[in-house]
Amino acid sequence: MRMKVSAILTGLAVAGLASAALLAASSQARDWGDRSSKMAAQCVTTPIKGTRVIDKRTLIVSDWHGNAAVLTLSGPCLDSYTTGVKMKLVGIRDEICARDDIDYVTDTSMASPGICSVTHVELMSRADAEKRAPGRGVW
Repeated sequence: MRMKVSAILTGLAVAGLASAALLAASSQARDWGDRSSKMAAQCVTTPIKGTRVIDKRTLIVSDWHGNAAVLTLSGPCLDSYTTGVKMKLVGIRDEICARDDIDYVTDTSMASPGICSVTHVELMSRADAEKRAPGRGVW
């Protein structure tokens, strides 16, 4: 009888340790998931919701999740009255996180559009982006 009780207690202890280990592992996975989603939320994902031209070398793009990026271009590729911007992302990427994610940017509304590379990407929220470009059209 004594052996049975100690076997049951040992079994309960092992089960308790196993459940504690699973709980800790799921907590760590959840923390990692939260961290990765915060990092990914900073990038602008496709499809792009809107663009705003700040000047001939600066463009703001925003997505449907409230993220925005200020793109600094290598040359004066944009017109202040730009109605169409074409961006080619590198490979099969679907987000803009850094300058290496964009192959080129061009203004499709110009008669002879220039093609520019992106020299710098500054990630921010759409609210912060709107402060940098007030009254420049609807997002």
